[in-house]
Amino acid sequence: MGLSGAGLAARALGYALRALPAPAARGVGAALGWIWHTLLPIRRGVVRAGMRRAFPEWSEAEVRRQARANYLHYGRALLEVLRDQGQPPDEAALEGRDHVARALA
Repeated sequence: MGLSGAGLAARALGYALRALPAPAARGVGAALGWIWHTLLPIRRGVVRAGMRRAFPEWSEAEVRRQARANYLHYGRALLEVLRDQGQPPDEAALEGRDHVARALA
């Protein structure tokens, strides 16, 4: 069964992103997260409300800072997933491989 158009686009994007050095890809991911947080605030209020409930001791400034950091993290994580798309597991970027090996032993 072949890939859908979206699947092919994701794989092609992954190949293009693999050409970038890892720090540059993380920067692109953080920028994507910043755009998601700043220019597309669809869920930003929900995220902040959840943080206020979970961390009532946080100031409003801390809630905003953590929400923004969360979006940047998700942008970087998305880029990592796209970069590893189609990579064999032994070639995919994996930090802490020794922890995984110990857990599986």
